[in-house]
Amino acid sequence: MIEGPSHVSGPGTGARPSTDLSDPRGLTRAPGAETLPGAPVERVSPWTARFRADARKHQVPSAPPPLPPHSPRLTIAPSMNDPQQSRVQTALGGPEPSGSKPAIALVQYDADRHFGEREINLANLEALTLEAIAAGANIIVHPEGSTCGYASPNKRWCAPSELQVWGPAGADVSTVAEPIPGGPTTAYWQALARTHGVYIVYHLPEAGDAGRYYTTLGVVGPAGFVTRYRKRLLYHIDEAFASPGREAVVLETPYGRFGLMICLDATYNGPYYDAYRDAGVDAIIVSMDWDDDPQGPYAAQTWFADRARDNAVVIYAADVSPWDGTGKYAPGRARERCGLPAVGVGIDGVSIHRL
Repeated sequence: MIEGPSHVSGPGTGARPSTDLSDPRGLTRAPGAETLPGAPVERVSPWTARFRADARKHQVPSAPPPLPPHSPRLTIAPSMNDPQQSRVQTALGGPEPSGSKPAIALVQYDADRHFGEREINLANLEALTLEAIAAGANIIVHPEGSTCGYASPNKRWCAPSELQVWGPAGADVSTVAEPIPGGPTTAYWQALARTHGVYIVYHLPEAGDAGRYYTTLGVVGPAGFVTRYRKRLLYHIDEAFASPGREAVVLETPYGRFGLMICLDATYNGPYYDAYRDAGVDAIIVSMDWDDDPQGPYAAQTWFADRARDNAVVIYAADVSPWDGTGKYAPGRARERCGLPAVGVGIDGVSIHRL
């Protein structure tokens, strides 16, 4: 659960990432990973400090390399009987009638409680997804790390070659990574999406070609697999196993066009937002694991309200429950929720919004 920055200065202030060990963005990056200029200094959480103390990581460079010229390519992707159901349906005024305005559901869920336990997490996510479908959602978004867990207090995913570096703190990502498409998790959500005629955005470690791994969103819809999006800006937790993605992806649906991002991709203003704005998307979908005091000045609800305002775009964010960043962020407005309480720290649930 280590994904958002805690800041002592904001974007655009000219601050550079620290090269001290207290700042993971000063560590040697994975080959080809990008570092955004002006990234603020991080205030490290106790969880992160513990991992740093245990890890025998690479030497810190004297200064982080600058962001190379970036012209991202765009991939266009064409297009239960549970007490929680009644809670969401009541918030929306009842289940969505056929033919009325479509909706997007943002799942808030903490898979780190079941780190590495795919079957348990899938069962829990299915219950939340069915809750959203019963309430009329046409698109359902899961948070980062929701299939296998992002990181637990004493474990993180590592490439097989990194296991010796991390010792007991490392978990072999090859035991959970899957091809996308073609893996069992994609098949699981594909069957559900086809049965209910919805789109599902899910996250898991991807097993790519040539022994590479990625942190990836898969998208399935009524007709089957639609597209995937690989996280481009890697956090230090990701660097233990993942290679960076290279493409921006626009998801085309009958309900709108959505730019896809994963957590750190969406943290700072710049070329990633610019590319989606230039592509004319209706909104941006962010799957994330934020990691900052949910009631502090750099909480997700503050940070993404600013990103929505600065980039004049609606952001739909699905976060893990300890960080409570889930919701709709519209330019010039406070975070909106429908189905989750205004303060939902530690609460798994669904927030549903009309499109």
